[in-house]
Amino acid sequence: MKEKLLIYIGLFAWKVSVVSAGRGEWNAFGSYQYYVSGKGDKKSYDDGESFCKNNDGEMAMIKTSEIQTFIQNQVSAISGIPYGFYIGLNEVGTVNNFIWNDNSELNYTNWYLGEPSDYPLEPCVAMGWWHTYSANLPWYGVKCAANAPTGFVCQRLIGNKLLL
Repeated sequence: MKEKLLIYIGLFAWKVSVVSAGRGEWNAFGSYQYYVSGKGDKKSYDDGESFCKNNDGEMAMIKTSEIQTFIQNQVSAISGIPYGFYIGLNEVGTVNNFIWNDNSELNYTNWYLGEPSDYPLEPCVAMGWWHTYSANLPWYGVKCAANAPTGFVCQRLIGNKLLL
């Protein structure tokens, strides 16, 4: 029975991995699926986090350049607003002390030039662009409210529901 479950999980992961990448749908990369909010789906950080949790996930933690690139490939200059996306990185304690939602340290970054700033009212982090399209989706410190146009990125472990 255990072998059949592992085979099923493997087939499920393979099937998910061949889905074309796009916004507004779950797309596989490694052991996770990622969801980049679709066109017009603007939310506050808390609302984005609720969406992720209600779909067996959490706000995405972009811990490697490979994950960053995978998410970048789902967003283009013509993909419409929102074009900024909350991720699972927040400021804690003192200004510019950032930590991932799983309490792990920040080892990989993709900050925009001049970020993070010393502005104390920007405890959340979003990836994307605000004025001019930037394909590398740099990170910015932002307010956690529904700052238009801000979406969100989720992640969830592939097969998580099957193992419960």
